[in-house]
Amino acid sequence: MSTFRNLMRDLQRRGVFRVAGIYIVAAWVTLQVADLAFAGLGIPEIALRYVWIAVLLGFPLAVIFGWLYDVTPEGLVRTKVSGADSTEVFRLRRTDYVLLAALCFIAVAILIGVVSELRSTDATVPAAETDPMSIAVLPLDNLSGNPDQEYFVTGMHDELITVLSRISGLRVTSRTSAARYPIAQRPAIPEIGRQLGVATILEGSVYRVDDEVRINLRLVRTDSDEHLWADAYERDIRDVLSLQSEVARAVAKQVKVTLTPAEEARFQDPGRVNSQVYEIYQQGLFLYRRFTPDSVEKAEAMFQRAIELDPYFARAYVGLGNAQLFAWEYGGSTDRAARDRVLRNSILAAERAIELDPELAEAYLIRAYAASFDPEYEVSGQAAVERALELSPSLAMAHHLKAQILMHRGKQDAAILEQRIAIELDPFNAVIVGQAFSTFYHAGLHDDALEQINKAIELEPDNVFNLVYRGRVFLMLHRYQDALIDFDKSLAAIPEDNWFHAWVQVFIAQTHAYGGDIASSEQWLETIRYRADGYVPPVGISMVHIAQGRYEDAIDQLELGYKRNEEQIGWIVSDPVFDPLRDRDRFIALLEDVMDMN
Repeated sequence: MSTFRNLMRDLQRRGVFRVAGIYIVAAWVTLQVADLAFAGLGIPEIALRYVWIAVLLGFPLAVIFGWLYDVTPEGLVRTKVSGADSTEVFRLRRTDYVLLAALCFIAVAILIGVVSELRSTDATVPAAETDPMSIAVLPLDNLSGNPDQEYFVTGMHDELITVLSRISGLRVTSRTSAARYPIAQRPAIPEIGRQLGVATILEGSVYRVDDEVRINLRLVRTDSDEHLWADAYERDIRDVLSLQSEVARAVAKQVKVTLTPAEEARFQDPGRVNSQVYEIYQQGLFLYRRFTPDSVEKAEAMFQRAIELDPYFARAYVGLGNAQLFAWEYGGSTDRAARDRVLRNSILAAERAIELDPELAEAYLIRAYAASFDPEYEVSGQAAVERALELSPSLAMAHHLKAQILMHRGKQDAAILEQRIAIELDPFNAVIVGQAFSTFYHAGLHDDALEQINKAIELEPDNVFNLVYRGRVFLMLHRYQDALIDFDKSLAAIPEDNWFHAWVQVFIAQTHAYGGDIASSEQWLETIRYRADGYVPPVGISMVHIAQGRYEDAIDQLELGYKRNEEQIGWIVSDPVFDPLRDRDRFIALLEDVMDMN
């Protein structure tokens, strides 16, 4: 008992109780502030647990400090031992400094660990902020055991996303991002919900025997992994559209979304399909989704075959139009007339699809896509993208294309808003994430543009287009060596007869000029002028002249580009490269002409 009393006496004499009391009060205040602040800042509640851990781990450190040391007017000293002269000052010794350093090291380690855990929760979308009407449809399981049916199962997954995206009250994650979670590599539902920022997940399986299709579906809450609903549907393949509509109505009911009268009417009688034509269409779509020149060419042939068998099947025209758009954008031909023919054929296919089915959002998307690249289609493209979003509000690519059109019209704030919506709906789509750089780039937000393009490169490291985009951002950030590294890598990977090869040469010449090496810039200009394929882009040449300080020569080239209706002439509206020309009368007049095209 005397030992305990002596311990209590020593604890009191050394001020341990005082230090512990101060620590407890300070800890209580810290926890109260954290509890209120975290809620206001949108930090997940789980983060508060790490603050508690830090407080608890810090308490023994405070007790040790209170036992060994006192803070006095003379500074930090060792606590006096019992019976010592009251006038004696116990100054710190070498061992004390070592011990204090160790205590500080432990405290910092605890703090770093807690901050690290807090940062790891930053990406989590708090349940209170997750849109309760948000949903992602995960890839369906192929229960037939036949790999040859994978195209059909994948097609059913695509179709369910498409039909749910037509419901205005739902926010539906796009296919590209949802497809990142195949059955064999799927994390837990709460983790998927966190990554995609959705409140519910629809998952299930498809079993097909001949023309009979059975689909089992489950709706799951992402915050609790609770099963909200499950059902099975069995139909003849000819009635697959009515099956999809029935699923859409059931899901809407479960998440308490009210369908508009137009949506109700759309789901009432979706019609039947020709089973042979539908099979060919789905096979073509499966090939198209591989996004290689060879697979897209084969897909185009499949869509043509479907149209031959049923000239009134609107979706096949959409597939054909998309395949032709791919050939136009990624085919690389420098023959402008040939490229224009491909683009016009794509638009004609889309227009035929609209004639057959005026409520097919994906058909309007083709015209909008053309408008984002070619000023000739700008006006009709604006109307098309609005119609696509009216029919399918969760169509991420439509929001992306609307952002591109707005950007080319100089409406940067509206463009950025649309671009952020597109990324939210399809966060793992390397095309949307990569091309989003231009929205921020044209708005002068170069750091944001760099962040976007780095995300895209992380998603698709081998995409040379994204390397070029990043080089352009480096150029505006005056990081000329970094820009040249990306441009050189891209130039080596792109065939010389590809139109984009010429543009990379333009960017290299531009970079040398901005870096002060005019001689090298001129050498690259000569290389461009004498390209074997004869493709010399006037807008690109003007950009090099601007970097060289030859502003009148730059305007000469821009006027030539306008006369030729060059695809890139719309860049002058908002691209910061052209800012040095904006107070010149000839440029102002040219800009008005370009804006009139829009």
